[in-house]
Amino acid sequence: MTVGVSARCAARQCPGLVDRDGFCRKWGHECLPDAPPIEREEQPEQRERHWERTGEHPWEQAVLLPATRVRDPLDALQPGPVAPSARVCVTCARPARETEGFCENCGTAYSFWPPLEPGSLVNGRYLVKGCVGYGGVGWVFLARDRIMDDAWRVLKGLRNPDDKAAADAFFGERRTLISHNHRRIVAILDVVPGEHAAGGPYLVMEYIPGGTLEDARGRPGTPRVPKAVNIVQALGFGDQILDAFEFLHERGLLYCDLKPENVMRVPAVQNHDPDPIRLIDFGAVRRIDDRVNPPWYTPGFVAPEVVQDGPRGTGVRSDLYTVGRTLIALTLTDDTGGMETRFPSEERLLARVTGANLPSEVYLRLLDRATAPDADHRFASAAEMREQLQGVLRQLRAEDTGEPEPARSTVFSPSACAFALHVDQRDLDLAGLLRQLPMPLVNRSDPAAAFLASLGPDSEEVLAQLREAPGPSDGVFFRTVRAHLAVAVAASTERSSIRAHRAETEIARAEKLLADRPENHQDWALWWHRGLIALVAGRATDARRQFDQAFGWLPGEVSARLAYAVAAELCGDVAAATEHYGGVWAADRGVVAAGYGYARCLLTTGADGLGAVERAARVVEQLPVSDDRTAAELDTIGFAVGHFGDRLPAGGRMFGVEMTGAALGTAFEQRCRRLAARTSDRRLRVRLVDAANRLRPVSWW
Repeated sequence: MTVGVSARCAARQCPGLVDRDGFCRKWGHECLPDAPPIEREEQPEQRERHWERTGEHPWEQAVLLPATRVRDPLDALQPGPVAPSARVCVTCARPARETEGFCENCGTAYSFWPPLEPGSLVNGRYLVKGCVGYGGVGWVFLARDRIMDDAWRVLKGLRNPDDKAAADAFFGERRTLISHNHRRIVAILDVVPGEHAAGGPYLVMEYIPGGTLEDARGRPGTPRVPKAVNIVQALGFGDQILDAFEFLHERGLLYCDLKPENVMRVPAVQNHDPDPIRLIDFGAVRRIDDRVNPPWYTPGFVAPEVVQDGPRGTGVRSDLYTVGRTLIALTLTDDTGGMETRFPSEERLLARVTGANLPSEVYLRLLDRATAPDADHRFASAAEMREQLQGVLRQLRAEDTGEPEPARSTVFSPSACAFALHVDQRDLDLAGLLRQLPMPLVNRSDPAAAFLASLGPDSEEVLAQLREAPGPSDGVFFRTVRAHLAVAVAASTERSSIRAHRAETEIARAEKLLADRPENHQDWALWWHRGLIALVAGRATDARRQFDQAFGWLPGEVSARLAYAVAAELCGDVAAATEHYGGVWAADRGVVAAGYGYARCLLTTGADGLGAVERAARVVEQLPVSDDRTAAELDTIGFAVGHFGDRLPAGGRMFGVEMTGAALGTAFEQRCRRLAARTSDRRLRVRLVDAANRLRPVSWW
């Protein structure tokens, strides 16, 4: 099927021609038919995706914003003066009653009308089409560049040249945009001196033919317009914002005033860059080391230390705080209004957002750390926050699409081997988790990194070698803790009072090492090793508390989430364990222990409904083929037949066989005999054959 498009662009006053795909050759926007058609293939229409559930909370009605489409620039014009609520005297800050005149309090002259009229020619080059809007610092006008084939431009000028603070912000924005070029930052193209235009000077910037993130999702009360943004899409925006922030921070600059209104969406012209964005309004940018000039910010998005300490409170962590608050505004609220009331800056997010149908916990943990009231609890750099955000994004996207998105961790080693390779809750014994859970990687800058790499698996011999380490370091310290635990685990497996005492002694030594280490909010490895000690000592509640802190610090790491799931399962919190095992398994099928744990927890709740058992069977079918998987199939089949018997649904299938008592019984018998034939353990072989005979269908031969 084909449709026609015009040979000349149909956008208002656009001089460009249209290519065969229907886009303007000059400015790249999509055009409507207006002249003799050129045949092209019709592209499939993108359907808007959205969450099906609805409820009283904004995040329950979140939708995926449709792709940005080019708008007619003239539709953005806003004729008229400044709104009455924003008319304030620049000298005494008293409200002004009229649109122009003199302040009744101090006599300062004022005018709240745009200084440029439509049709004005600025600097003999820029033909003004009208006013687009105004901000806290200046006016924003839309114009045509007569020298550059009438290209659209944006002119930004001061609302009041006598306002020194606003003027400083204006010229600071000019310096920032001139000296820094990044694909996520709006570009400055020219500067018009004050003597060449009324109300000048003006910054001439590129025109972005999209809208802000706030504009894209609509306002409260607007029918059929999304309010909260889909979390996966919002994380994509956050990833790009942090890219720009990392660029600015490396150059000693802080953005300071991030909010949805300062992020523009750009129509995508390349498939590899979906939902591109660009930061605008750099009037609040300041040097990181500036401890004198008062900061510009927006209430509800500013870090509490900036409000309390002013310029002394600004820094990288306060800048990253605004990224977290912006994500909260996009995904957990209807709009940016009333942020401070709904999410007070002095409260942790996890303590504030409670109730049913919450967004993904891993996402809330990311926001909770980014917006922690204590700056020391937040991310220390844009690169660190971006790495964790990308990890959370991969996990949520995998759950959404069903396609795993594994990634190599920069802080954890891969699992040495899988653990708890079964789905029978009665066989759950995780005392040996020390050898199987992923462990923190040794920092390459650690002075003992080469020595640690030469050591074998943790054992009593390694413990002796660690005492001869070339020097103290974090790597040596934590490896010593794990070696003590390895010796304790080995001793606890032998039934001897002497060996049991040795196990207790080694656990006590490991605890003593950690007790002597100073508490540090950023030392997540300290919490991790405390969790390991609690697991080996059988203190599940304590282990969960420690792994909970590590997971909160590293929400994008599946290894941290896996450890938390293990501790939750040991504490009997099957719901939490199911959620987190499932999240890890969806993101990375290489973490086989998560698959077994997920199926195990589903079977634990399966007695209440066959649906959970069927889900567990589908998980087991995705596990690598092995004797362990066969044993897991046995447990799943035995659970289904034992709990549901004649109530199994007709027409259903499990592990490739019909879901009836007879068919499943036959499958169970075959798997039992297959395992019995391969095992060298005589007692296990007898148990498998007895189980096969017990569940096999009754026959006469």
